[in-house]
Amino acid sequence: MRGYSAMLLDGDFGNLTPDQTKVMKEVTNSAEHMAYLVDDLLNVSRIQSGKFMIDYSLTDLGSIVAKEVEFIQPMAMSHDIKVELTPIEPNLPQLMLDGRKLSEVVANMIDNAIFYSPAGETVTVSLTKTHDDKTDKDWLEFKVVDHGIGVPDKDQAELFTKFFRARNARTKRPDGTGIGLYLAHKIVTDQKGEIIFHSVQSRGSTFGFRFEIGKGLLKSE
Repeated sequence: MRGYSAMLLDGDFGNLTPDQTKVMKEVTNSAEHMAYLVDDLLNVSRIQSGKFMIDYSLTDLGSIVAKEVEFIQPMAMSHDIKVELTPIEPNLPQLMLDGRKLSEVVANMIDNAIFYSPAGETVTVSLTKTHDDKTDKDWLEFKVVDHGIGVPDKDQAELFTKFFRARNARTKRPDGTGIGLYLAHKIVTDQKGEIIFHSVQSRGSTFGFRFEIGKGLLKSE
């Protein structure tokens, strides 16, 4: 479905009318959503069976973030949402992480920001090297900032638990599963990273993660 719909949108079988293009973009978005859902369900199954493994390799988070932002642009455009990537500093350290699983986290967080934002809004994505004065440590910090529906205060404590969804999220997106953020938390914390989250209902949310640059992690030249 994903392959053939992409070929149609690229004009491989002739030019599409504007209405046909709109429909094919919806097909593409639905296929992508289904693919994410299947991956999420498989990961939950692996966690429950004790087969969820972290596969470490030298990982360029900058490339992952840039790729996911580019990949999600058609879906964002179909929702009349602008996704802006803050310029990523060149030569950021590469870390020993599971890049494939973290790309799923990046995609999920951007996807959520798009779906829970009103049309015409902008979602800002960033990856920066920061210094924490309290701990005197350097971090690679990924953030997605939106101006959407936000998360009610009373729901925030349970937000990263399995199958939980905030009340306003269930209304805005009835087809959600409550799996994405649960898996994001698992993937990040299993690699000794930290989840970033801040939200105010009706004003927007910030989701992300950070990994320490230091002991046990490899840096690029």
